[in-house]
Amino acid sequence: MKDVANLESTQFYLFAPGRVPLRSVSTRQGIERIQECFSFREVALGSNSELLFEGGLAEHQNVHFERLQISDRRIVVTVGGDSAAADGTFKALRELIVKDELQGRFATAEPVCFRQETNCSVVLDIEWKLFFNPALCEYLTGPFLGLASDKEADVRLAGANLRFAFSYVVKDERVSQHGIALSPKRFIVEPLANTPLSENRYFTSSPTDSETHLRIVGDVERLLSRAG
Repeated sequence: MKDVANLESTQFYLFAPGRVPLRSVSTRQGIERIQECFSFREVALGSNSELLFEGGLAEHQNVHFERLQISDRRIVVTVGGDSAAADGTFKALRELIVKDELQGRFATAEPVCFRQETNCSVVLDIEWKLFFNPALCEYLTGPFLGLASDKEADVRLAGANLRFAFSYVVKDERVSQHGIALSPKRFIVEPLANTPLSENRYFTSSPTDSETHLRIVGDVERLLSRAG
């Protein structure tokens, strides 16, 4: 695996009701403070009063702050970097939000559920035809399940074409008790669009942190190299 490009990490923080101070964040002062701190280009109000910020910069992490979504129970952070950069960006965001919060509850609030996704493009030393090898199916129904599962939920293969869909079997009772449903997510390794197949450049995506993601992609490359 080489030439990792366009690495993007997304983190989903889901809180108990009343923990995210959406009212104070949604004030003019709150919006301007976030927009100014992270240099967001655009701010919009989405469905269910969700705030959407796009085109920003997390200077302290030296990464682009691609998107920020804030609703009454959920905060979604997407950065153009690894999961460590996303961690640092959320920490800075939390400190900023706390400054405007009147009740002081968000400073100590812990998410009921925390999920991650990573995508990037890479060059692999395998041809696209090798993805039809049965060895890949063995990996995705074996080692992959352990790598993608965590303390909140176990992963199970739910479907496949050239993208493999995985569902979650929730283990942490707090997730269900707070009415949070984990929707199926996809593991993707496919030829990058508008790129010659001969270049062996692939778009990759998984519901994991960036370190685990690159490990999984490397595992797939080694597995199919041996199988081919």
